[in-house]
Amino acid sequence: GDFKNNDKVEETKEGLDFFGNEENAYHVLLIIHLTKSTVINGFTITGGNANGSDAIVYKKDTINKNLGGAMFSNYGIDINIAHCIFKKNNAFRGGAIYNKESSPIYSHCVFLKNKGSRGGAQYNSYNSKPKIRDCIFYNNVSTRVGGGLYNKGTNTDLNISNCIFYK
Repeated sequence: GDFKNNDKVEETKEGLDFFGNEENAYHVLLIIHLTKSTVINGFTITGGNANGSDAIVYKKDTINKNLGGAMFSNYGIDINIAHCIFKKNNAFRGGAIYNKESSPIYSHCVFLKNKGSRGGAQYNSYNSKPKIRDCIFYNNVSTRVGGGLYNKGTNTDLNISNCIFYK
């Protein structure tokens, strides 16, 4: 997401401050209507900066430019995301990931130094049912609620097993 390779993230007493990320991609990865045959394995996704005030329209789907700095998932059903690192991403909601009506399966992933006003690492909404296994959440920050994870909406379930949340 960092086109100029000039991002800086500083830890403060209040959390994380991001500098030099004005030109970064709103979303590094968009997942729209993908199914369980989709596998994302071994990627490091960094520098996403979902700070836009408008939206992208793809077919009939609206993707707000302030949701999910690393990844925005809309109707991503049972996609497998494994051995990935999500670090230094920023968004209004879901610093690293925003799931909407999605049920991704995360395994052996690391979420490091992501920031959002709600859901520093991940925001799950509207019928999302992510499964998170054997993952590490370290130093993710929210300015309001849910430093690591935030769930909102009806029928939104979260299944977590064997994960570490630290700082």
